[in-house]
Amino acid sequence: MINLSHRRRIGRGLARAGALVSAAMLISGLTAGGQPAGAAGVDSGTVQIRDVADQLLVSGGSSTEFKMVPPSGAACSGSGASGYSWQTFFVDGGVDVSALTYAGGPDPVSGHFVSPLYDSVGGNPVADMNPAAAPVGLIGGVPTFSFAAFGPGMVAAGDYKVGFACTKDAATEKFWTGRITITMDASDSPAGFTWTVAAPPAPPITNLTASQIAGPGVRLTWTPPTGSAPTDYSIGVSPTVPGAPFTAPAGSTTFDVSGLTVGNPYTLSVTANYATAPLTGPTASVSFTYVNTTTTIATTTTHVAVTTTAATTTTTAATTTTAETTTTAAATTTTTRNAAAAPVVATSSTTPFVSTLATTGDSSVPVVMWALLLLVLGRFAVLVARPLRVRPPGRR
Repeated sequence: MINLSHRRRIGRGLARAGALVSAAMLISGLTAGGQPAGAAGVDSGTVQIRDVADQLLVSGGSSTEFKMVPPSGAACSGSGASGYSWQTFFVDGGVDVSALTYAGGPDPVSGHFVSPLYDSVGGNPVADMNPAAAPVGLIGGVPTFSFAAFGPGMVAAGDYKVGFACTKDAATEKFWTGRITITMDASDSPAGFTWTVAAPPAPPITNLTASQIAGPGVRLTWTPPTGSAPTDYSIGVSPTVPGAPFTAPAGSTTFDVSGLTVGNPYTLSVTANYATAPLTGPTASVSFTYVNTTTTIATTTTHVAVTTTAATTTTTAATTTTAETTTTAAATTTTTRNAAAAPVVATSSTTPFVSTLATTGDSSVPVVMWALLLLVLGRFAVLVARPLRVRPPGRR
């Protein structure tokens, strides 16, 4: 028979072992690798829509064949052998692509249009494709696409997103997006709609300010948009002044606007222009009421030499001498000009394009469950270690 001391040691050992196993499993669960549930994929750029001759497309019908081309070197973080896949998506503009999950194509999202793209040859969904082994994760073997697989009435008019996504364990890891606008067209076959490519939003001009200068006028100063350099800038003035709108050359960060009227409210705007889509970027603007300030900035006293003939004559027996005396008079010159005043306005009204991603994080429920388990095991250890109470004979 196991004595009391031995039973206590066994109980303590079991309790300690259980606690260690629980703690190890808890730590493992908290530090496990991989993408947490609900984590958002990374927006990795845009795709180009091209025709079968590899020329940029701006529009098409439901039967138009097109290529969808990701940026050069677009790749998943691993190959198909390590569990990665690349997918296609065709979703309405309200879908958060970063949060999509996939199984044979993107999973449904309540209240939204969600579909994979279909190849133009067999009308098959392009889904669960294997990224290359070398270079690792490269998206390759992309077919041509069309919207011919969609029948009349299946797709409504509106803005849509198309593109590629890399997935691991069904969740989006990264994605590349293009945008199209669909318009209903009864003459189109087979789906009854046409589409146009919508340019991605261009980066904004930032830090636009206006400061007063002589003229009367103001000097606009701004920080150029990021990304591709604009070909030039359009400068608008409202209410207008002679010569407006103006054009500032590429590389400009300042521009002077003159001909303003004292007391008038003005709005001045700056728009970046591009040679390719999106052609123009967001317009930045500043508003103010113009006040022209004139002040005396210097008083200069200049000494001017003035020559006069003296009336002093001295006569001697042989010589007559006339003496000249030069005197100096003081003259004062006052110069005035328009002074540079403090900035009229501080910042522009441009609102940058912002991409909203889904909130990520881990659930706290597993942590609570493990904490309860550790508490139960601790109580078990206390009960096992407690000495047995033996009742004396004859007592109940």
